[in-house]
Amino acid sequence: MWIALAKAKNNLLQISGLITLLLLISLEIINIFELLGDSFYIREFLFGGDYLRPRDGLSSQDFLAIFLILSISILLYQANNIRTTVIPEEVAIKLVQKAKVAEKKIVEAEKKVMEAEKKVIEAEKKIAEVQEDLDFDDFDDFDDFDAEEVEEVEEVEEVEEVEEVEEVKESDNTLDKLLEQASESENPEDRSHRLIAKGDLSGALKVWKTATIKQGSNPKNWRGLAHVLDLMNESDKSKTAQSHAERIESKAIADKTGRKMEDILADLLD
Repeated sequence: MWIALAKAKNNLLQISGLITLLLLISLEIINIFELLGDSFYIREFLFGGDYLRPRDGLSSQDFLAIFLILSISILLYQANNIRTTVIPEEVAIKLVQKAKVAEKKIVEAEKKVMEAEKKVIEAEKKIAEVQEDLDFDDFDDFDDFDAEEVEEVEEVEEVEEVEEVEEVKESDNTLDKLLEQASESENPEDRSHRLIAKGDLSGALKVWKTATIKQGSNPKNWRGLAHVLDLMNESDKSKTAQSHAERIESKAIADKTGRKMEDILADLLD
C-alpha cells in the first residue's frame, strides 16, 4: 500500500513538472515569434501594467524561464532514471512477523533477567537475616551453604540468558536471509546501476559475479561484469570478461546457424 502511494505521488509530481515545462516553453515560443503581436510579460499581467509590448532583447523573464526549463528537465530526467527495490509482499509479511517475534523474545528475556535479580536480592536478604541470628562460630558453615545456593541461582540465570540471546541471534540471522532474498529478486542490471550511482563499485561487482555464477551462459552478465571492472580501472580483467561474452554469443550463433565459430569471428572482425 505504501509503495503504491509513493508511486502515485511520484507520478503526480512528474505530471505537474511536465505541464509546467510545456507552459514555459510555449510562453518562450510566443514571445520569440511575437504570436500575440507583441511579447507577453507575466509580472505586468499579474500586478498591472503594460503586459503586451514590443520585445527589446532578452528580459529577466526570459532568463528566469530558461533557468526553470533547464531545472525541470534535469529533475524529470533524474526521476525517470531512479529505480527502487520492490520487496515481494510475502517476504515483507515474513519480515514483519519475524521482527515482532524477536521483540517479544527480547521483552521476555528482560523480564526473566529482572526476576533473577529479584531472586538474588531476596537471597541476600535471607543471608543477612540468618547471619544476625547465628553466632560467629556457626557463621562459617552457614556462609558456605548460602554461597553455594547463590552460585546455583546465578548459574541457572546465566544459562537462561545465553539461551535467550541465542534465540534473538537466530531471529536476526533469519531476517538477514529474508532481506538478502528480497534484494536478490531484483534485476542484476537495476541493482548494479543503483550501486554504481551510490559509488559502491565493490557491491556492483559482487552483483555481477553472483549473476555470472548462476547464469554463466548469459553474455549479458559477462558484459555487466566487464563494465564494472572497467570503472574500477581493471582493464585487463574487463577485456577478459568482454572476450568471454563474445565467445558465448559466437557459440550461440554457431549453434543456431550451423557455422563454425572461426568463420563467425572472422566476419565480426571484417
